[in-house]
Amino acid sequence: MELYIKQKFWSVLENYSIVDEHDTVQFYVKGQLSFLHKRFIVSDAQQVPMFTMVSRISLLFRKYDIQENNGSENSLGDVIGRFREGFHLPFRRRAYLKYFDENGVEHELRVTGSFIGFNWKIKDKSLPKGDRTVATVEKKVFKIADTYRLKIINNSVPAKYLLAIGILIDTMHHQSH
Repeated sequence: MELYIKQKFWSVLENYSIVDEHDTVQFYVKGQLSFLHKRFIVSDAQQVPMFTMVSRISLLFRKYDIQENNGSENSLGDVIGRFREGFHLPFRRRAYLKYFDENGVEHELRVTGSFIGFNWKIKDKSLPKGDRTVATVEKKVFKIADTYRLKIINNSVPAKYLLAIGILIDTMHHQSH
């Protein structure tokens, strides 16, 4: 499965859509700014809110909580995942996403990418070595507005977490430039 995160050429609050390979809208992202936090509300094609990503205050690294929506934008449920940026090694960037599955088991996804932020791999540490890559995110270079392709390789991880990582990679890239 492939999804394309298509930013608008100019948008203050980062409102945009996510389409599939046939250019059919699958998800909407609505950005909101508040006094101390940045929020992204992710909705399905019918614009029903699915989950919200809320930034946490941190001195060194960007951190986001992923919370379930209870039917509306303003009704947030439990935290279902935590995203945090890691140390930047020379020519390599890292991030991590911890989430709980439906059985309450904690999983960690490791996100590694190029320093300029064009190519990323998402790996599940719980899978056997050699089969750990569950998705890739790559920036499309010759586009007027930022466009990222999220290619889901392995369906072992719920798509909403991979989608959240793709959106947050785009956010990290925008904040660092």
